[in-house]
Formats: sequence, structure tokens, C-alpha cells
Amino acid sequence: MADAGIKQTIIKSSDLPPTLGDNETLTYTLRYRILSEDKNRFSHWSPIKQITINNTFDETGFDPNNPTTTSIPYNIDVDNQSHIVHISWTMPSLLIVNPTEEEKLLQAQQAAITEFDVYVQWETDNVLGDWIWVGKSPSTSYSLSYPHGSGAPDHIKVRIQKVTIVKGPFDAATYLISASENLNWYNNKRRKMSKIPLPERGQPLDVTYIYQLAEAINDVATEVSSTTSNYATVDTTGSDKANVKTSELRVVAGRVEIFNNTTVTPTTEKDFFYNFTTNFKYAPIVTATPVNVGNTPAGKNVSVILKNITTSRVEGSVKFGASGDLSVWVNLIIVGIPN
Repeated sequence: MADAGIKQTIIKSSDLPPTLGDNETLTYTLRYRILSEDKNRFSHWSPIKQITINNTFDETGFDPNNPTTTSIPYNIDVDNQSHIVHISWTMPSLLIVNPTEEEKLLQAQQAAITEFDVYVQWETDNVLGDWIWVGKSPSTSYSLSYPHGSGAPDHIKVRIQKVTIVKGPFDAATYLISASENLNWYNNKRRKMSKIPLPERGQPLDVTYIYQLAEAINDVATEVSSTTSNYATVDTTGSDKANVKTSELRVVAGRVEIFNNTTVTPTTEKDFFYNFTTNFKYAPIVTATPVNVGNTPAGKNVSVILKNITTSRVEGSVKFGASGDLSVWVNLIIVGIPN
């Protein structure tokens, strides 16, 4: 007769760790032993078991030989002001209208996914880095900040996978690999907007569908607000003409004191320079204006010549056309594309 005082513990399959990935079979090697609650007694080790689960190839149309052809629709936003990348995606089976019985099973499977592994690959000066695991996402969206400044990456790729114990770029666990996105400048780039299917009559509105509706509304609001009146054309040395949002331009206003109550002659010439506190991506557009601070006759015959403009500095010279005492400044307006 069984001892009624012995406690029984049921271990559910859902309580076991995720499947260990490899590039071909997504297998997990399992061996276990049972411990008592007081941890004083334990069983022998179980025989070694190997569990194999479905890879993502059939689920998503993912082709390991051409990973960018994944059928998962996704959106990527690069916020250059806050230095944040946001990616969202939709499991493709959830977009199927009038699914077959087999597709309904796939819909239930993909709708039940509660976690994704997120990886990024940085690119700096055309040199690709390794895939780096950056965290788990509890939903079909993820945001991360990216490094910026001197020596920082200039492009990013994002990879979405099934959750695995060992972290790595496993093809068999991959749902999505994004295209390379430019981090330094996101000019005239349209978001990859997926078309939302019309719901069937009587179809329940689940969280995924509501999220898509909200995202589409946000996209429309962004496009409507980005009218031509909010754009400026910048034509700088080292780059083609670019139509950019005025909010994404960098404007620097500066002043350089040339002379203060000083006597000058027509042969007098004074060099000056001005350093920018932050660098521009290309040499900016600079306008220099002399200011006759003392409002003297000599101060009315002054000219400014800009000699050299770089991404971090402007150099120039001030010439005088009359003799006399004066006080002169040079005002500078600097406009360009930020680095």
C-alpha cells in the first residue's frame, strides 16, 4: 500500500526551460533528478533524453540561405534625437484571413508566443560586428538605445528569435532579420508599413489586431505632420542636396569679438576663428556679419571673409576700409546636418 504521507510533485512541460537551439534541428538534451522539498533526498539521474521541436523555417517562410526574405512584416524607427531604435513585427499567420484548419493551428501557436530573444548586429565604417543578444521581449515590439558620437556604429540590424538557453544567432530559431538601418541619418526614409487586413464579420478584435490599428494611425499622423513646410534643403560641401526636417537640423549662433575701442587703418586686418561645441556630419553653411558695436564712422566700413570651414571650426578674416576708433564683433549663423 502506498504511503499516504509521501508528497507528490508534478512537473509540467511548461515549467521546463526553453529549447536549446542549434542551426539545424533545435534540440534540447535533458537529464534530470528529483529533489525532496527539504533537499536532503534526491533520486538517481534520469536517462539522457533529447527533445526536438519545430524550427521556424516552416512557420515563417524563413530561408537560412537568404534570411532577409522572411515573410514577417516589421517596422523600424530610428530616433536620431533620443538615439533609440524601435522595432515592431507581426507574426504572419495572424494576418491570414479565412485560415484553413492547419493555419488556425499555426495561428494559435504563434499567438501563444509570449517571449522573443532580440539580437543586434552593429556596423561601423562598413565593418560588421557579431550578433549580440540584447534582451527578451514580452511582446512583438522592442526598443533599445544605441551608442553615438565618435567611433560609434553607423548602422544596425535586428534579429528576432525563439527564446533559447544558449544565446546565439541560430538560424533554426530565427523569425526575423531586418535590413541594415542607418543610425547617423534617417533622411527621406519611408517606414515599411504592413497592410492591415480587413476583419471578418464577427471576428474578435485581439491585442495584436488592436496594436496594428493603433500603429497605422500613428503612421498616418506622422506622415500628415511631415509636410513640406516642415522641411529645409541643405546643400553642403561633401554631400548632395538633402531635404531634412527642420527639427533635425543643427543651428549654432555664435559671436566673436574682433576689436574693442581700437584704432584701425585701411591696412589693418584681423584673423579670427570659432570652434563648434558639437561636430557636424559635413562642413556646414556659415554666414558672418560684422557688427559696429560702437556705431563709429570707421566701424561702418568693415568686411568679413571666411577662409576655411570644417565640421568643427570656422576661420575668417576682418578687413577695414577707413581709419578711426571702433569696436567690432562678428556674428555667426551656422546651419548643417548633425553628426
